[in-house]
Amino acid sequence: MVAATVLLTLEAALALLVQLYLKNLGASPLLISLSGSLSWAGILLASPIWGGLSDRHSIRWLTIWIFLGTSLATLPLVGLLAAPVILVLGTVRSLLAIGIAPIGMRLISALSTDANRGRNLSFLSAARAAGFVFGGMLAGYLLERAGYRVTFFIVTLLPILVIPALFRVPHQAAGSKKGTDKTLSQGSWRDVWTRQLTFLYSAVMLRQLATTGVGALAYVYMASHDLSSSVMGIVGAVNPAVAVIATLVFGNLVDRMSRKMVIVFGFAIVILYPLVYTLAKTPILFAIAGIPLGLSFGAYYSGSTAHIGKIIPLAYQGTMFGLLDSCRGLGGLIGPVLAGTLVTVLGYRPMFWVMAAIMTVALVLSFVGTNGIVDDSQVSRRVLQTR
Repeated sequence: MVAATVLLTLEAALALLVQLYLKNLGASPLLISLSGSLSWAGILLASPIWGGLSDRHSIRWLTIWIFLGTSLATLPLVGLLAAPVILVLGTVRSLLAIGIAPIGMRLISALSTDANRGRNLSFLSAARAAGFVFGGMLAGYLLERAGYRVTFFIVTLLPILVIPALFRVPHQAAGSKKGTDKTLSQGSWRDVWTRQLTFLYSAVMLRQLATTGVGALAYVYMASHDLSSSVMGIVGAVNPAVAVIATLVFGNLVDRMSRKMVIVFGFAIVILYPLVYTLAKTPILFAIAGIPLGLSFGAYYSGSTAHIGKIIPLAYQGTMFGLLDSCRGLGGLIGPVLAGTLVTVLGYRPMFWVMAAIMTVALVLSFVGTNGIVDDSQVSRRVLQTR
């Protein structure tokens, strides 16, 4: 949890810093949004690789190399480089930083039981969301007082400072403990993958496409309404702050109620996110827009990860968790480019409406993808009562 919080603090800080830095260089909305797309391209490519590595190699050393490499990939930003170099460094950094998600989820799932897996995974997701809270506020505060060069340098130090704590991370989970039997037995990939997972992962991709599309130009759009960088940092912290609470709440609920209900709720409420942006002109409305986005993440991600941990054999969980983030990476790759193109051609408000329509399609796919999910809330209650 500490590792995830620190790493996502860095990522959130750079999301704000890079957008505003490129804007100050005079970059177009399409080029600014491309910085987000290339970062998500790294996530798309690297997530399943890190997940597969966590199934076979030392989690401790994988995590240490992730943090060391992320810091080294961030350090050149101190030189206030040209836009093309910024884009390349963002891609390299994302290739490394995304590894904490599938590796952490694989380890925690292996150490959990069916009765507490959703809750335990929610702790990791909440820690990642907390990093976004701290990162945006930290970047906004430092940027106003110290400028880009010093802020980039301080952000670079964050992964280095936490490396000593990573030696407490175990090399590998010994295996699932008693009570962690999976719905599916270990077998071929044909046994693991289902038609419902195709729909669910597709819904995840489309949701991420739309939310990342809006977010890729969010700070630029706020700047056009004369919000200062410190105010933008606070406004940007609302979404992850809500996500921290929502993730913990839904992480506990998903062990006790229908996973389908939790997942579909997450896909439904996020549609409000771009709709509020069509009306937003003040900091309060921009902050309100982050509430449904945070609730959505807490619900859909807690439900999806708990569902994967429930039905996928342990030997494949790292890869499947990585594939989940890889689908998010594909959406994140397409979304900013699509948003930048729409803004250039049509303007901001039509872009927000298009993203809302895409989220509606994702909602339909999530409903189909969760058909057949067995409501094991009664089973979980009986397990807890027996214990």
